Formats: sequence, structure tokens, C-alpha cells
Amino acid sequence: MTLSESDLIGLIGLVYDATENPSLWAEFLQRYAGAFGADLAFYQLQCVGIRAFEMISAIGFSLPLVEADIRSSPRLTPEYARHHYLRGSVILDDQMCPRPDRVRSEFYNDSSAPMGDVHGATEMVDGDGSDALLLAAMRGPQRPPFGETERKGLQVLLPHVTRAKAVGARLQMFDASTSVLDALDVAIVFMTSNGELIHCCEAAETIIANADGLSVINGRLHATEPRLDARLREALRAAACAGRAIDSPATVTIDRTSAKRPYQLLLSPLRHGLATFAGVRQPEVVLLIVDPEHMRPAAIDVLKRAFGLTRREAALASALSTGKPIDAAADEIGMAYETARSHLRRIFDKTQTSRQTELMTVLARLPKD
Repeated sequence: MTLSESDLIGLIGLVYDATENPSLWAEFLQRYAGAFGADLAFYQLQCVGIRAFEMISAIGFSLPLVEADIRSSPRLTPEYARHHYLRGSVILDDQMCPRPDRVRSEFYNDSSAPMGDVHGATEMVDGDGSDALLLAAMRGPQRPPFGETERKGLQVLLPHVTRAKAVGARLQMFDASTSVLDALDVAIVFMTSNGELIHCCEAAETIIANADGLSVINGRLHATEPRLDARLREALRAAACAGRAIDSPATVTIDRTSAKRPYQLLLSPLRHGLATFAGVRQPEVVLLIVDPEHMRPAAIDVLKRAFGLTRREAALASALSTGKPIDAAADEIGMAYETARSHLRRIFDKTQTSRQTELMTVLARLPKD
């Protein structure tokens, strides 16, 4: 059959949409089957080593019946097909095995023949020889096998399905990371060096919405009081240019119009540049907003057990967990500043962090006093 360019363009767009909205996989498969003249289509993860599978989405047949039929067979994945299960492959029936040999195989008689001697075309979206994520189309015995025309169309579509799968995995990780950030006591903001907001966790959104000393004007974070806003601008510039010294991050105290205890802002550069789409603003600075009305210090005994800190190291880490800069934390526990710096280096080493912002993020998840 002849594939239209519009069909392929529509499928490419739809597969990317499905990365954000998995419910669109059924629509994608329906259009995929129509474009390639298939009677059924499915998106499936095969665990080749244990001969099991997970049917992610399917159209064109009764899925429970087919699952039951295939699960009853101990030979889900044919031995002759395994060496073809390589990422980026487009596999037609006769490539896997000549038909005379295939019809004599146990896999064919246990799994394919009961479905009506179907013809198949398989795209290997991902796989390493033990697991295989595949997109497949099948035709019934009354129709001709898939040929070179369909193969060329599948080879155009396959790289986009593979990229969409990678994008979907990154989106899932972003959602998981966001849920962790939203559960922290500390408010976290990712921003540019000139104060433009890129992403805020829920706690940060609440603080900004309250407009109690901090607000957003034209997409940029500002302090209400001009004198403090100038300090925030200076701290942003310093954070964006900071090296790896443990005296970073830059800190700013922001008075609140409500007369509650002021916010403590800690600003630190993102150590690794992020690859971004052209034209998309790149986060350069991470900002931690500490609200002393809601912050509680991490428990000293928990710090000792969790990271092997000494009691003095744990006392310093506990003070730092509330957002205090190192000099204020040292004063609170009666420790000399240079001694605190030495202790902080060991705390960084034991907690596998390198900045106070990273340390606070780790400590924010621990039980409090």
C-alpha cells in the first residue's frame, strides 16, 4: 500500500503528544493501523529473558483473550527472533525466519496460528537483547504480508517513537523530582541570573503569592523594600558568578511587611549547565527561601546516625538546616568561625554535598527536633 506524507506527519505529531498524555496511545495506534493497513496494532514491553510481556496499549482485538492465549504458552518469544531485537530495527516476518521454518516452530503453533496465521511488522523502539520495547502491526491471513513500502514508512516513524519514549521518561523524572521538591520544608526556586523565574515548588509559590516582602514583577523576583531589592540583585549576580568555595551561597535577609521574622534567602549557582531548547530560558541560579516561622532544625541524633557526623558536626548541620549562614550558625552553637568552616567541609564530605543549598535540601527530608 502507498503511505501518504500527511499520515506520517500526523502520526509523528501524535506520538509526541502521547508522551505527555498517555491516553492518546489508543488514538495513535488506531491511526497507525489505518496508515499501514493493519488489522491490529500494539505497543508492548517484552521481557525476553523470562518470556513475559506487558501490553502497554493495543487496538484491533480482544486484549484479555490474546493475553490469556499468549500467557498460556511457555514460548512467548521465539528463539529465532531474539537476535533481531535490537534498538532501531524494523523487522518484517520473513526477516526473522523464512516462512517454512516459522510455521514449524512451537512459537508459531502456540501463539501465531491461533490468531489466524497473521503477518507482522515490528519496530524495535528500545531494547538491549534481554528486554524489548516494540511497536507492532499485524494483518490477517486474507491480506498480503508487509513489504518494502511499509518498511520505509516505518523507518521514518521509528526514530520519532524512540525520541518520544526518551522525552516521556524525562517528563516522568521531572514529575517525580517536582513531587519531592514540593514535600520539602524549604521553598526552592530555579531562576536566571537576572531574577526571572523558571520554576517554583509549591512552598515558594505560596510565599510569593502572600506578597509578604517578596513579589514577582514582570516575571522577576523582587523584594518589596528597594534597599533589600538592591541587595537581592547583587546577590543574584554574585551567585551566578560564584565558584565552588564553601562560603557560597550568597545570602540575603528579607524583611516582611507582616512584621514576622524575616525570610532568609540563599542563592547558589547551578553547577552544571543544562541543555535547553533554543529560545528557552535556562536556569542559572537556585534560590532557597527559608521561612523561620515554619523551619525546624534537623534532629542532632538523626544527623549522627544518618551521616556518621560527630556531635559538634551534627550541631552545626542542625543549625545550618534552618537556613542560617555559616557565621550565624557558628555563633548559635558557640563555635569559632574557622572551626565551623573546617567542620562544614567534613559535613559536605559525609553528606556527599558541596554547597549549603544542597546540604539544606538533603537535611529538609530528615526528622526534626
